[in-house]
Amino acid sequence: VGVGGAVLLAGATAGGPGPAGADPAVFADAVGADDECAAGSRDDRCDVALAQLRARQTQARDGAATVAASGVASSASGPASGPYDPCWIHAGCSSTPGYSKTGSEGPGWYCTDNVYVKEGKTKFDHCSIHVDCRHGVKFTGSEWVCKDPGPSRAVSYKGNDPCYVHKHCHAGIGYSSDGKASLGNGWYCKDGKYVDASTDFDHCEIRSGCSCGATYLGYQWVCEC
Repeated sequence: VGVGGAVLLAGATAGGPGPAGADPAVFADAVGADDECAAGSRDDRCDVALAQLRARQTQARDGAATVAASGVASSASGPASGPYDPCWIHAGCSSTPGYSKTGSEGPGWYCTDNVYVKEGKTKFDHCSIHVDCRHGVKFTGSEWVCKDPGPSRAVSYKGNDPCYVHKHCHAGIGYSSDGKASLGNGWYCKDGKYVDASTDFDHCEIRSGCSCGATYLGYQWVCEC
């Protein structure tokens, strides 16, 4: 408990800057710098501030533990994390990575140059390869990603056509079915602009079997009929 009955979180001192990495504005609310957040008169906004601060402290601790354990900059490299596959691609990989069920660190993505890798001894590249990646991976200059948008960037609900229309498409869209488009069969802008996993896409709800063309409603693409 701090000055005036304000609640201090672990690691904080009255009048001090707060826990390392804490957002100053969030911390100020949390310890009662704003009279509305003083102990005994906290409202929902103050509870949210406390929750945000605690979440950021937890993220900071988890991130530090991951870096200390693996020597990489993010938990996306290493064991599976959220929507991403486990990834053990060593730094400097110059061959196309592939997915292995029997690699030295267990299932995951590895460089295909047969270089042995071991957590704690090998320096790994950063990866954000979503689960069920079916189009192979590529290096963006900073990390390995799948060549298709993946479930974390879904542009259409299940049952609708695949859709890869980049934002600000002004040429109309059409369905590509020859298997040669960059992300497979689906709807694309007709301007010929290349798209991949790093592209910012429009939202689409074009039903399967749509044969009359698609139109933009200002917030999503839909079948015209």
